[in-house]
Amino acid sequence: MATRGIPDPNSREALLAQIRSALNDRIETLDPSLAEKHPADIADAIQAFEAEDLDRVLDLFTLETRADVVTRLADLDEELTGQFVEDQTVAELVEIVDEMDPDDAVDLLEVAGDAKAEAVIEQLEADDAEEIRELRRHDSDTAGGIMTTEYLAARPDETPPQIIERLKLESDDVETVQTMMICGEDDKLLGVIRAKALLTADPAQPVSTVMDRGVVQVVVSTDQEACANLMMKYDISVLPVVDEGNRLIGIITSDDIMDVVEDEAEEDMYRMAGVGDNEPLVHGAMVRAFRRLPWLATTLLGMGLICPLILHRWFEATLDQVVVLAFFIPAIMGLSGNTATQSATITVRGLATGEIDFGDLFWLIRRELAVATIIAVVCSAAMMVFAYGVTALGFESESAVFSLGRITATVGISMFAGIIVAVILGTSVPMLCHRLGVDPAVASGPFITTIIDISTQVIYLALATSLLLQ
Repeated sequence: MATRGIPDPNSREALLAQIRSALNDRIETLDPSLAEKHPADIADAIQAFEAEDLDRVLDLFTLETRADVVTRLADLDEELTGQFVEDQTVAELVEIVDEMDPDDAVDLLEVAGDAKAEAVIEQLEADDAEEIRELRRHDSDTAGGIMTTEYLAARPDETPPQIIERLKLESDDVETVQTMMICGEDDKLLGVIRAKALLTADPAQPVSTVMDRGVVQVVVSTDQEACANLMMKYDISVLPVVDEGNRLIGIITSDDIMDVVEDEAEEDMYRMAGVGDNEPLVHGAMVRAFRRLPWLATTLLGMGLICPLILHRWFEATLDQVVVLAFFIPAIMGLSGNTATQSATITVRGLATGEIDFGDLFWLIRRELAVATIIAVVCSAAMMVFAYGVTALGFESESAVFSLGRITATVGISMFAGIIVAVILGTSVPMLCHRLGVDPAVASGPFITTIIDISTQVIYLALATSLLLQ
Protein backbone atom coordinates (compact mmCIF):
# COMPACT_ATOMS: atom_id res chain seq x y z
CA MET A 1 0.00 0.00 0.00
CA ALA A 2 1.72 3.16 -1.19
CA THR A 3 1.57 6.43 0.67
CA ARG A 4 0.13 9.12 -1.52
CA GLY A 5 -0.61 12.80 -1.26
CA ILE A 6 1.23 15.83 -0.01
CA PRO A 7 1.23 16.29 3.78
CA ASP A 8 -0.39 19.52 4.93
CA PRO A 9 -0.76 19.91 8.71
CA ASN A 10 -2.85 23.07 8.20
CA SER A 11 -5.38 21.52 5.84
CA ARG A 12 -7.74 20.02 8.40
CA GLU A 13 -10.37 22.77 8.50
CA ALA A 14 -10.35 23.37 4.74
CA LEU A 15 -10.61 19.66 4.01
CA LEU A 16 -13.34 19.22 6.60
CA ALA A 17 -15.35 22.09 5.07
CA GLN A 18 -14.96 20.61 1.58
CA ILE A 19 -16.13 17.18 2.74
CA ARG A 20 -19.17 18.64 4.49
CA SER A 21 -20.02 20.68 1.41
CA ALA A 22 -19.75 17.58 -0.78
CA LEU A 23 -22.07 15.64 1.54
CA ASN A 24 -24.63 18.46 1.70
CA ASP A 25 -24.61 18.90 -2.09
CA ARG A 26 -24.69 15.11 -2.62
CA ILE A 27 -21.49 15.27 -4.66
CA GLU A 28 -20.18 11.80 -5.46
CA THR A 29 -16.45 12.66 -5.59
CA LEU A 30 -14.28 15.36 -4.13
CA ASP A 31 -12.37 17.98 -6.04
CA PRO A 32 -9.17 16.25 -7.29
CA SER A 33 -6.89 18.67 -5.45
CA LEU A 34 -8.47 17.71 -2.13
CA ALA A 35 -8.97 14.05 -2.95
CA GLU A 36 -5.19 13.76 -3.30
CA LYS A 37 -4.51 14.98 0.21
CA HIS A 38 -2.37 12.77 2.38
CA PRO A 39 -4.39 9.92 4.00
CA ALA A 40 -3.11 10.94 7.43
CA ASP A 41 -4.61 14.43 7.00
CA ILE A 42 -7.88 12.95 5.77
CA ALA A 43 -8.06 10.56 8.74
CA ASP A 44 -7.40 13.44 11.10
CA ALA A 45 -10.21 15.51 9.55
CA ILE A 46 -12.91 12.85 9.41
CA GLN A 47 -12.72 12.18 13.14
CA ALA A 48 -15.15 15.08 13.40
CA PHE A 49 -17.90 12.93 11.85
CA GLU A 50 -20.17 10.46 13.61
CA ALA A 51 -19.74 6.77 12.86
CA GLU A 52 -22.99 6.60 10.89
CA ASP A 53 -21.71 9.32 8.51
CA LEU A 54 -18.27 7.81 8.06
CA ASP A 55 -19.33 5.44 5.29
CA ARG A 56 -20.70 8.30 3.17
CA VAL A 57 -17.55 10.33 3.79
CA LEU A 58 -15.19 7.54 2.70
CA ASP A 59 -17.26 6.87 -0.40
CA LEU A 60 -16.05 10.27 -1.67
CA PHE A 61 -12.54 8.84 -2.06
CA THR A 62 -11.04 6.14 -4.23
CA LEU A 63 -10.88 2.63 -2.82
CA GLU A 64 -7.09 2.80 -2.41
CA THR A 65 -7.30 6.09 -0.53
CA ARG A 66 -10.16 4.72 1.57
CA ALA A 67 -8.02 1.79 2.70
CA ASP A 68 -5.12 4.12 3.56
CA VAL A 69 -7.43 6.39 5.55
CA VAL A 70 -9.02 3.54 7.51
CA THR A 71 -5.55 2.21 8.35
CA ARG A 72 -4.55 5.56 9.85
CA LEU A 73 -7.91 6.12 11.49
CA ALA A 74 -7.45 2.87 13.42
CA ASP A 75 -4.40 4.41 15.11
CA LEU A 76 -6.15 7.71 15.85
CA ASP A 77 -9.60 6.62 17.05
CA GLU A 78 -10.12 2.94 17.80
CA GLU A 79 -13.70 3.42 18.95
CA LEU A 80 -14.75 5.24 15.77
CA THR A 81 -12.99 2.63 13.64
CA GLY A 82 -14.73 -0.16 15.53
CA GLN A 83 -18.13 1.38 14.91
CA PHE A 84 -17.29 1.84 11.23
CA VAL A 85 -16.22 -1.80 10.87
CA GLU A 86 -19.36 -2.96 12.63
CA ASP A 87 -21.52 -1.02 10.15
CA GLN A 88 -19.77 -2.45 7.09
CA THR A 89 -20.97 -5.52 5.26
CA VAL A 90 -18.54 -8.39 4.70
CA ALA A 91 -18.30 -7.50 1.00
CA GLU A 92 -17.44 -3.87 1.80
CA LEU A 93 -14.75 -4.93 4.26
CA VAL A 94 -13.28 -7.34 1.72
CA GLU A 95 -12.77 -4.43 -0.71
CA ILE A 96 -10.94 -2.38 1.93
CA VAL A 97 -8.86 -5.24 3.37
CA ASP A 98 -7.79 -6.29 -0.13
CA GLU A 99 -6.03 -2.91 -0.51
CA MET A 100 -4.21 -3.11 2.82
CA ASP A 101 -0.87 -4.54 3.86
CA PRO A 102 -1.40 -7.85 5.71
CA ASP A 103 -0.32 -6.48 9.11
CA ASP A 104 -2.68 -3.50 8.77
CA ALA A 105 -5.49 -5.81 7.68
CA VAL A 106 -4.97 -7.93 10.80
CA ASP A 107 -5.26 -4.83 13.02
CA LEU A 108 -8.51 -3.84 11.33
CA LEU A 109 -10.01 -7.32 11.54
CA GLU A 110 -9.08 -7.47 15.21
CA VAL A 111 -11.95 -5.08 16.00
CA ALA A 112 -14.40 -6.87 13.68
CA GLY A 113 -14.83 -9.96 15.85
CA ASP A 114 -13.80 -13.50 14.99
CA ALA A 115 -16.92 -14.44 13.01
CA LYS A 116 -16.92 -11.38 10.77
CA ALA A 117 -13.14 -11.45 10.37
CA GLU A 118 -13.20 -15.07 9.25
CA ALA A 119 -16.01 -14.31 6.80
CA VAL A 120 -13.88 -11.54 5.27
CA ILE A 121 -10.76 -13.71 5.09
CA GLU A 122 -12.65 -16.48 3.32
CA GLN A 123 -13.47 -14.12 0.45
CA LEU A 124 -9.87 -12.97 -0.08
CA GLU A 125 -7.47 -14.54 -2.54
CA ALA A 126 -5.89 -17.72 -1.20
CA ASP A 127 -2.37 -16.26 -0.73
CA ASP A 128 -3.64 -13.13 1.02
CA ALA A 129 -5.96 -15.16 3.23
CA GLU A 130 -3.14 -17.47 4.30
CA GLU A 131 -0.86 -14.53 5.16
CA ILE A 132 -3.52 -12.88 7.29
CA ARG A 133 -4.42 -16.14 9.05
CA GLU A 134 -0.73 -16.73 9.82
CA LEU A 135 -0.40 -13.27 11.36
CA ARG A 136 -3.59 -13.68 13.39
CA ARG A 137 -2.16 -16.80 15.06
CA HIS A 138 0.36 -14.69 16.98
CA ASP A 139 -0.33 -12.57 20.05
CA SER A 140 -0.84 -8.96 19.08
CA ASP A 141 1.89 -7.70 21.44
CA THR A 142 4.64 -10.02 20.13
CA ALA A 143 7.00 -9.84 17.16
CA GLY A 144 4.69 -12.16 15.26
CA GLY A 145 1.75 -9.86 15.91
CA ILE A 146 3.37 -6.69 14.54
CA MET A 147 5.48 -8.11 11.72
CA THR A 148 4.63 -8.08 8.02
CA THR A 149 5.16 -10.93 5.59
CA GLU A 150 5.71 -8.61 2.61
CA TYR A 151 9.49 -8.46 2.18
CA LEU A 152 12.06 -9.20 -0.50
CA ALA A 153 14.31 -12.20 0.12
CA ALA A 154 17.28 -13.02 -2.11
CA ARG A 155 19.59 -16.01 -2.39
CA PRO A 156 23.27 -15.65 -1.45
CA ASP A 157 24.41 -16.62 -4.97
CA GLU A 158 22.39 -13.89 -6.67
CA THR A 159 24.22 -10.83 -8.01
CA PRO A 160 23.21 -7.22 -7.32
CA PRO A 161 21.78 -6.66 -10.84
CA GLN A 162 19.59 -9.74 -10.46
CA ILE A 163 18.23 -8.55 -7.14
CA ILE A 164 17.65 -5.02 -8.45
CA GLU A 165 15.72 -6.42 -11.40
CA ARG A 166 13.55 -8.48 -9.08
CA LEU A 167 13.04 -5.45 -6.90
CA LYS A 168 11.69 -3.48 -9.86
CA LEU A 169 9.12 -6.18 -10.48
CA GLU A 170 8.11 -6.77 -6.84
CA SER A 171 8.47 -3.30 -5.29
CA ASP A 172 4.70 -2.80 -5.04
CA ASP A 173 4.36 -6.03 -3.04
CA VAL A 174 7.01 -5.40 -0.38
CA GLU A 175 6.88 -3.23 2.73
CA THR A 176 10.33 -1.69 2.36
CA VAL A 177 13.28 -1.70 -0.04
CA GLN A 178 15.77 -0.20 2.42
CA THR A 179 16.99 -3.60 3.60
CA MET A 180 16.74 -6.95 1.86
CA MET A 181 16.94 -10.35 3.51
CA ILE A 182 19.41 -13.00 2.28
CA CYS A 183 18.14 -16.53 2.86
CA GLY A 184 19.62 -19.93 2.15
CA GLU A 185 17.98 -23.31 1.94
CA ASP A 186 14.64 -23.73 3.74
CA ASP A 187 14.44 -19.91 4.02
CA LYS A 188 17.05 -19.84 6.79
CA LEU A 189 18.26 -16.29 7.42
CA LEU A 190 21.93 -15.85 6.50
CA GLY A 191 22.30 -12.08 6.42
CA VAL A 192 20.93 -8.76 5.19
CA ILE A 193 22.03 -6.23 2.61
CA ARG A 194 21.06 -2.58 2.62
CA ALA A 195 20.07 -0.70 -0.52
CA LYS A 196 23.21 1.46 -0.47
CA ALA A 197 25.50 -1.59 -0.30
CA LEU A 198 23.50 -3.29 -3.04
CA LEU A 199 23.83 -0.34 -5.42
CA THR A 200 27.57 0.11 -4.83
CA ALA A 201 28.56 -3.58 -4.82
CA ASP A 202 30.54 -5.26 -7.61
CA PRO A 203 27.81 -6.33 -10.09
CA ALA A 204 29.71 -9.50 -10.95
CA GLN A 205 30.04 -10.78 -7.37
CA PRO A 206 27.29 -12.63 -5.46
CA VAL A 207 25.71 -10.73 -2.59
CA SER A 208 27.11 -13.28 -0.13
CA THR A 209 30.43 -11.43 -0.44
CA VAL A 210 29.01 -8.09 0.72
CA MET A 211 26.01 -9.00 2.87
CA ASP A 212 26.00 -8.24 6.60
CA ARG A 213 26.12 -11.53 8.49
CA GLY A 214 25.79 -9.96 11.95
CA VAL A 215 22.00 -9.82 11.81
CA VAL A 216 19.98 -8.48 14.71
CA GLN A 217 16.91 -10.71 14.76
CA VAL A 218 14.11 -11.89 17.03
CA VAL A 219 11.98 -14.99 17.33
CA VAL A 220 8.28 -14.77 16.68
CA SER A 221 7.32 -14.82 20.40
CA THR A 222 9.54 -11.87 21.39
CA ASP A 223 7.64 -9.12 23.21
CA GLN A 224 7.00 -6.03 21.09
CA GLU A 225 8.67 -3.77 23.65
CA ALA A 226 11.87 -5.82 23.42
CA CYS A 227 11.70 -5.48 19.62
CA ALA A 228 11.44 -1.71 19.93
CA ASN A 229 14.39 -1.60 22.31
CA LEU A 230 16.54 -3.64 19.91
CA MET A 231 15.73 -1.43 16.93
CA MET A 232 16.53 1.72 18.90
CA LYS A 233 19.70 0.25 20.42
CA TYR A 234 21.17 -0.87 17.09
CA ASP A 235 19.65 1.98 15.06
CA ILE A 236 18.09 -0.29 12.45
CA SER A 237 14.93 0.31 10.39
CA VAL A 238 14.14 -3.36 9.67
CA LEU A 239 14.14 -6.22 12.18
CA PRO A 240 13.90 -9.80 10.81
CA VAL A 241 11.57 -12.25 12.59
CA VAL A 242 12.47 -15.93 12.53
CA ASP A 243 10.99 -19.15 13.91
CA GLU A 244 12.75 -21.58 16.22
CA GLY A 245 14.57 -23.10 13.24
CA ASN A 246 15.97 -19.69 12.17
CA ARG A 247 13.67 -19.62 9.14
CA LEU A 248 12.64 -16.11 8.11
CA ILE A 249 8.88 -15.59 8.47
CA GLY A 250 8.54 -11.79 8.50
CA ILE A 251 10.06 -8.39 9.19
CA ILE A 252 9.25 -5.52 11.54
CA THR A 253 9.64 -2.04 10.08
CA SER A 254 10.20 1.31 11.76
CA ASP A 255 6.61 2.50 11.24
CA ASP A 256 5.33 -0.51 13.20
CA ILE A 257 7.80 0.20 16.00
CA MET A 258 6.70 3.83 16.23
CA ASP A 259 3.19 2.59 17.04
CA VAL A 260 4.61 0.16 19.61
CA VAL A 261 6.66 2.87 21.35
CA GLU A 262 3.60 5.13 21.53
CA ASP A 263 1.40 2.33 22.89
CA GLU A 264 3.97 1.27 25.50
CA ALA A 265 4.54 4.88 26.61
CA GLU A 266 0.78 5.40 27.04
CA GLU A 267 0.43 2.14 28.94
CA ASP A 268 3.27 2.98 31.34
CA MET A 269 1.96 6.52 31.85
CA TYR A 270 -1.53 5.32 32.77
CA ARG A 271 -0.21 2.57 35.02
CA MET A 272 2.10 4.98 36.83
CA ALA A 273 -0.93 7.15 37.52
CA GLY A 274 -2.83 4.14 38.86
CA VAL A 275 -5.46 4.35 36.10
CA GLY A 276 -4.93 0.69 35.18
CA ASP A 277 -6.19 1.19 31.62
CA ASN A 278 -4.50 2.25 28.39
CA GLU A 279 -7.82 3.43 26.91
CA PRO A 280 -9.30 5.56 29.70
CA LEU A 281 -11.54 7.57 27.36
CA VAL A 282 -13.09 4.62 25.54
CA HIS A 283 -14.75 2.48 28.22
CA GLY A 284 -17.82 3.35 30.25
CA ALA A 285 -17.72 5.01 33.66
CA MET A 286 -18.34 1.78 35.59
CA VAL A 287 -15.50 -0.10 33.83
CA ARG A 288 -13.07 2.79 34.29
CA ALA A 289 -14.00 3.21 37.96
CA PHE A 290 -13.37 -0.43 38.84
CA ARG A 291 -10.05 -0.44 36.99
CA ARG A 292 -8.85 2.47 39.08
CA LEU A 293 -10.26 1.41 42.44
CA PRO A 294 -7.73 -1.40 43.15
CA TRP A 295 -4.86 1.08 43.09
CA LEU A 296 -6.75 3.69 45.09
CA ALA A 297 -7.55 0.97 47.61
CA THR A 298 -3.84 0.88 48.36
CA THR A 299 -4.01 4.49 49.46
CA LEU A 300 -7.20 3.88 51.40
CA LEU A 301 -5.69 0.92 53.24
CA GLY A 302 -2.40 2.64 53.96
CA MET A 303 -3.46 6.17 54.80
CA GLY A 304 -6.95 5.40 56.07
CA LEU A 305 -6.24 2.41 58.28
CA ILE A 306 -2.57 1.54 58.83
CA CYS A 307 -1.21 5.07 59.20
CA PRO A 308 -3.78 6.26 61.80
CA LEU A 309 -3.19 3.11 63.86
CA ILE A 310 0.58 3.66 63.84
CA LEU A 311 0.33 7.34 64.64
CA HIS A 312 -2.25 6.84 67.37
CA ARG A 313 -0.39 3.94 69.03
CA TRP A 314 3.15 5.29 68.84
CA PHE A 315 2.93 9.07 68.67
CA GLU A 316 -0.30 10.11 70.35
CA ALA A 317 1.56 11.72 73.25
CA THR A 318 3.89 13.63 70.91
CA LEU A 319 1.06 15.15 68.87
CA ASP A 320 -0.94 15.96 72.01
CA GLN A 321 1.95 17.88 73.55
CA VAL A 322 3.39 19.52 70.41
CA VAL A 323 0.42 20.33 68.19
CA VAL A 324 2.55 22.66 66.04
CA LEU A 325 4.21 19.57 64.55
CA ALA A 326 1.02 18.76 62.64
CA PHE A 327 1.34 22.05 60.77
CA PHE A 328 4.43 20.82 58.88
CA ILE A 329 3.27 17.28 58.01
CA PRO A 330 1.71 18.18 54.60
CA ALA A 331 4.88 19.93 53.39
CA ILE A 332 7.17 17.06 54.42
CA MET A 333 4.86 14.45 52.89
CA GLY A 334 4.36 16.44 49.69
CA LEU A 335 8.03 17.09 48.98
CA SER A 336 9.04 13.55 49.82
CA GLY A 337 6.27 12.12 47.64
CA ASN A 338 7.17 14.29 44.65
CA THR A 339 10.83 13.38 44.98
CA ALA A 340 9.96 9.68 45.06
CA THR A 341 7.78 10.07 41.96
CA GLN A 342 10.65 11.73 40.08
CA SER A 343 13.05 8.89 40.93
CA ALA A 344 10.44 6.26 40.13
CA THR A 345 9.75 7.84 36.75
CA ILE A 346 13.44 7.78 35.84
CA THR A 347 13.72 4.15 36.97
CA VAL A 348 10.59 2.94 35.14
CA ARG A 349 11.64 4.67 31.94
CA GLY A 350 15.12 3.17 32.15
CA LEU A 351 13.68 -0.31 32.66
CA ALA A 352 11.20 0.15 29.80
CA THR A 353 13.87 1.24 27.33
CA GLY A 354 16.39 -1.36 28.47
CA GLU A 355 18.93 1.26 29.58
CA ILE A 356 19.09 -0.21 33.08
CA ASP A 357 18.42 -3.56 34.75
CA PHE A 358 18.29 -4.91 38.29
CA GLY A 359 22.07 -5.17 38.33
CA ASP A 360 22.26 -1.37 38.08
CA LEU A 361 20.23 -0.86 41.28
CA PHE A 362 23.01 0.37 43.55
CA TRP A 363 24.62 2.41 40.76
CA LEU A 364 21.31 4.16 40.12
CA ILE A 365 20.63 4.72 43.83
CA ARG A 366 24.06 6.37 44.20
CA ARG A 367 23.34 8.66 41.25
CA GLU A 368 19.90 9.59 42.55
CA LEU A 369 21.20 10.13 46.09
CA ALA A 370 23.76 12.63 44.81
CA VAL A 371 20.94 14.73 43.36
CA ALA A 372 18.62 14.07 46.31
CA THR A 373 21.21 15.27 48.82
CA ILE A 374 21.39 18.68 47.15
CA ILE A 375 17.59 18.89 46.95
CA ALA A 376 17.24 17.77 50.58
CA VAL A 377 19.72 20.38 51.86
CA VAL A 378 17.96 23.21 50.02
CA CYS A 379 14.45 22.12 51.01
CA SER A 380 15.46 21.43 54.62
CA ALA A 381 17.03 24.84 54.97
CA ALA A 382 13.91 26.50 53.57
CA MET A 383 11.65 24.49 55.89
CA MET A 384 13.79 25.34 58.92
CA VAL A 385 13.51 29.04 58.16
CA PHE A 386 9.77 28.65 57.74
CA ALA A 387 9.42 26.55 60.92
CA TYR A 388 11.46 29.05 62.93
CA GLY A 389 9.27 31.89 61.75
CA VAL A 390 6.04 30.05 62.56
CA THR A 391 7.09 29.02 66.05
CA ALA A 392 8.87 32.29 66.87
CA LEU A 393 5.76 34.29 66.01
CA GLY A 394 3.78 32.16 68.42
CA PHE A 395 1.57 30.56 65.79
CA GLU A 396 0.92 27.83 68.34
CA SER A 397 0.74 28.86 71.98
CA GLU A 398 2.40 25.73 73.34
CA SER A 399 5.48 26.27 71.17
CA ALA A 400 6.99 28.41 73.85
CA VAL A 401 7.06 25.41 76.18
CA PHE A 402 9.56 23.63 73.93
CA SER A 403 12.93 24.74 72.62
CA LEU A 404 12.52 26.81 69.46
CA GLY A 405 15.75 25.40 68.14
CA ARG A 406 14.65 21.81 68.71
CA ILE A 407 11.37 22.27 66.87
CA THR A 408 13.18 23.89 63.95
CA ALA A 409 15.82 21.15 63.90
CA THR A 410 13.15 18.43 64.04
CA VAL A 411 11.40 19.85 60.96
CA GLY A 412 14.65 20.31 59.04
CA ILE A 413 16.12 16.91 59.81
CA SER A 414 12.80 15.20 59.06
CA MET A 415 12.58 16.92 55.69
CA PHE A 416 16.14 15.83 54.83
CA ALA A 417 15.61 12.23 55.96
CA GLY A 418 12.21 12.01 54.24
CA ILE A 419 13.63 13.05 50.86
CA ILE A 420 16.56 10.63 51.13
CA VAL A 421 14.29 7.72 52.06
CA ALA A 422 11.86 8.70 49.29
CA VAL A 423 14.60 8.57 46.65
CA ILE A 424 15.83 5.17 47.85
CA LEU A 425 12.29 3.73 47.78
CA GLY A 426 11.36 5.46 44.52
CA THR A 427 14.36 3.85 42.85
CA SER A 428 14.40 0.42 44.49
CA VAL A 429 10.69 -0.49 44.53
CA PRO A 430 10.27 -0.43 40.71
CA MET A 431 13.55 -2.34 40.41
CA LEU A 432 12.35 -5.03 42.84
CA CYS A 433 9.02 -5.27 41.01
CA HIS A 434 10.91 -5.75 37.75
CA ARG A 435 13.05 -8.44 39.37
CA LEU A 436 9.94 -10.27 40.59
CA GLY A 437 8.32 -10.15 37.17
CA VAL A 438 5.76 -7.47 38.09
CA ASP A 439 5.29 -4.48 35.80
CA PRO A 440 7.37 -1.74 37.51
CA ALA A 441 5.00 0.96 36.26
CA VAL A 442 2.36 -0.12 38.76
CA ALA A 443 4.75 0.65 41.64
CA SER A 444 5.04 4.31 40.77
CA GLY A 445 1.52 5.56 41.42
CA PRO A 446 -0.62 5.25 44.57
CA PHE A 447 1.37 2.26 45.83
CA ILE A 448 4.69 4.02 46.19
CA THR A 449 3.04 7.27 47.27
CA THR A 450 1.37 5.47 50.16
CA ILE A 451 4.65 3.91 51.29
CA ILE A 452 6.37 7.29 51.22
CA ASP A 453 3.57 9.06 53.08
CA ILE A 454 3.61 6.49 55.89
CA SER A 455 7.40 6.33 56.16
CA THR A 456 7.89 10.11 56.20
CA GLN A 457 5.29 10.57 58.94
CA VAL A 458 6.89 7.85 61.04
CA ILE A 459 10.35 9.43 60.55
CA TYR A 460 9.05 12.90 61.40
CA LEU A 461 7.16 11.92 64.55
CA ALA A 462 9.88 9.52 65.73
CA LEU A 463 12.45 12.32 65.50
CA ALA A 464 10.07 14.71 67.26
CA THR A 465 9.57 12.22 70.07
CA SER A 466 13.31 11.70 70.40
CA LEU A 467 14.34 15.37 70.22
CA LEU A 468 11.46 17.08 72.02
CA LEU A 469 10.12 14.68 74.62
CA GLN A 470 13.17 12.76 75.79
